[in-house]
Amino acid sequence: MHLSKVLPPLASGPALAGDLARGIRSGELRLFLQGQVDAGGAVSAAEALVRWAHPEHGILAPAAFIPVAETFGLMGELEQWVLESSCSVLSRDQHPSRISVNISPRHLLGPDFVRTVSDSLNRHNLAPARLTLEITESLFERPVTEVVERLESLASLGISLSMDDFGTGYSSLAHLAKLPIHELKLDRSLVRDAPSRERDAIVCNAVIELCNKLRLRIVAEGIETIEQAKFFGGACELLQGFLFGRPEPVDQWIAKFRPGMNAGRKETLLVA
Repeated sequence: MHLSKVLPPLASGPALAGDLARGIRSGELRLFLQGQVDAGGAVSAAEALVRWAHPEHGILAPAAFIPVAETFGLMGELEQWVLESSCSVLSRDQHPSRISVNISPRHLLGPDFVRTVSDSLNRHNLAPARLTLEITESLFERPVTEVVERLESLASLGISLSMDDFGTGYSSLAHLAKLPIHELKLDRSLVRDAPSRERDAIVCNAVIELCNKLRLRIVAEGIETIEQAKFFGGACELLQGFLFGRPEPVDQWIAKFRPGMNAGRKETLLVA
């Protein structure tokens, strides 16, 4: 499947935003999944990712349209589509056991967001524990009290909350003890050099130790080499990255990673 990364210069700004708004409402978005692998190689959870099947430019990666969605106020509608589609997938299939959905700060802190999530769960008769919402460190540009109150309201629904891209910006280790989160995702910038650079390894091990004491599930993302998989495989509950597969269309992914399947020969290399 051809995946375009950029658009021609003319397809930009307001024109592209108009195309995207139409595309969201007319069924042009596509749900992709990327698996998360445990230390034994089993693939159970997945992250939801969106692609746009543009009628002229083919399948577009998020980098081609997310900035436009952010600029022209389409992120809420876009993320709502991903949330609803993910809940639909979970309701019709027991695999994956859990899907993670990325949520932007503006959408998460919107006045109706908690009700929106609750309605999606009820509409699909879905066990809340099967849904994870991923938040980013940029959330901490907002008042901490406001953030904590919203996360507590979401956690009360029974869903999981994940701190995504940890190590890239605003959050500190102190925040982890205050937030009602269940999972932390180590950013690829921390993961990349940990097997070969002592200082990076020390930082990663310190974060992992703290997460263990706080009883947080740990996901190492950006796993691209066997060395990275070995380093993090024994310390993190889940690994995610191109080593185990790129994002794939949802039906194709489900068929490939049915229960009992694994990520391929590489799964035997996760634990040194």
